Amino acid sequence: MTQRHGWLVSCLSRLVLTHQSFLLLAFLIMYLADGTPSP
Repeated sequence: MTQRHGWLVSCLSRLVLTHQSFLLLAFLIMYLADGTPSP
C-alpha cells in the first residue's frame, strides 16, 4: 500500500470507530463519483 493512502486508511479507520454510518456514506459517495460515466 502506498504511503499516500496511509492517511486515508488511518482516517477511515477512525471514522469506522466513531461514525460507521458516515464511513458507509463516504464509501458510497466515492463509489458513485468513480462509477458515474462522464457525459
